[in-house]
Amino acid sequence: MAAKKPGGLAGVEAGTTAISTVGKDGCGLTYRGYAIEDLAEHGSFEETAYLLIRGKLPNVDELTDYRRKLEAASRLPAALQRILELLPADAHPMEVLQAGCVALGTLEPELPERPAADLADRLIALTGPMLLHWYHYHRRGDEDDSPVSIAGIGNGQTPDRSADIRRPQFSADTDDGLPESVGPEADGAASDERRSASGRATVSGRQLAREPKRGRGDSAPARNAPPVVTGGPQPGSDSTAGSAPGSAGRAAQSIPASGGGAAPSSPAPNAALSPAPSPAPGSPQFADIAADAADEDYTVAGHFLYLLHGKHAAIRHRRVFDISLTLYAEHEFNASTFAARVTASTLSNFHACIATGIGTLRGNLHGGANEAVMELIERFGTPEEAAEATRARLAEKQLIMGFGHRVYSVSDPRSDIIKKWSETLSYWSEDGYLYPVSEAVEAVMREEKALFPNLDFYSATAYHFMGIPTAMFTPIFVIARLAGWTAHIIEQRRNNRIIRPSAAYDGPEVQPWLELHARR
Repeated sequence: MAAKKPGGLAGVEAGTTAISTVGKDGCGLTYRGYAIEDLAEHGSFEETAYLLIRGKLPNVDELTDYRRKLEAASRLPAALQRILELLPADAHPMEVLQAGCVALGTLEPELPERPAADLADRLIALTGPMLLHWYHYHRRGDEDDSPVSIAGIGNGQTPDRSADIRRPQFSADTDDGLPESVGPEADGAASDERRSASGRATVSGRQLAREPKRGRGDSAPARNAPPVVTGGPQPGSDSTAGSAPGSAGRAAQSIPASGGGAAPSSPAPNAALSPAPSPAPGSPQFADIAADAADEDYTVAGHFLYLLHGKHAAIRHRRVFDISLTLYAEHEFNASTFAARVTASTLSNFHACIATGIGTLRGNLHGGANEAVMELIERFGTPEEAAEATRARLAEKQLIMGFGHRVYSVSDPRSDIIKKWSETLSYWSEDGYLYPVSEAVEAVMREEKALFPNLDFYSATAYHFMGIPTAMFTPIFVIARLAGWTAHIIEQRRNNRIIRPSAAYDGPEVQPWLELHARR
């Protein structure tokens, strides 16, 4: 009998790749030779996706053209809209994306003149709009008491829903994802009312809307101003931004409005982190910000937040969301990537490979950890309560999600990056206390179990502070990981051999055949 391999193929080299290194020296992560700290601090998700899929960082012209291509590709085909609207409101968002991916593959199949790289660009641009079209379509009929803004109806008015209760709140099949009547001026009450219905989100279109109230992206800090610090991320106003964190000791860098290019000037490194309140709607300063937002360059991150909230997001939110996409974009032979490579090795089509990845990521042991983290963190009102409850859960041998990693042995470099940004966003959030609550859980896990947080732990509060419903956390993972999956599918096809491992048999030995009447 063959020697047994470690459970889950841990430590087994199942192939070779030139795309990324994970866990080198216990804590490293690179994409095609570039350190994750540099990609997160200096780059954008579009640059990262281009690097992973095409093997090089884009120059200025290539990046400009790539963003224009993604923007044009972000408009939903009418047939796909109708398919998404037929999916039930209580469907799991990951299954919505999987169905949308397969449907798109039938509408726009892989052809010699339509290679995998182009199909990937289409999916990267379209996955967010697919999710949000379905989300808003079903949400619309579930909030009859909330003011909405749709084409032909002014902000704050309640339309007659009797004629078309299932009409989407807005369609992603337009130039900017919203009707002309909805734009940056549709700020404040209507948008926040729609985001603050009471209750806890599950995983359905209707229930996604029932999130606890989020802090507004353009509100003044809800927590006390933090002490003077140096070298870390510093919150700024909507028109200026704090320093971008990388690895410990990195120099401060201001936050670019679109994830790349020139950035606004940042505050002095030693300045107290206490931003001025946002201007009131109608004031000249507010009008200037709104005008700037209307001219916002397309990014995957900015477009997603725009479609979600119905207004342009604060610069800090766009930047942090962009960074999170970079951090989630690739991670070597993880479960979903390996599953996609197995499918690719059979010479199946591109959309089938991606659907395999989505289905694998749907599993709770792969995706969804940050959702579980958020559900845990929201239970606590103070760090002391969180610490006590965490110790109690550990004593009862309950699993605490978001800690440790299959490959990293020292730390997850992505966690250090997103943690600093979660802290930054907490200063503007009405429930910013959830950040110190998270720190209390981390401290107990380090003390009791010697476990470090992984990317999922602090990305949970970072997304929460941006007003993103918890049940969308894993679908966002899909948007980012599409770049990594595509890179691996292309790499597998270039030097393909069908992936067919052997198994160690541990069943019964050969047995004699029993006639039917002799069996018991």
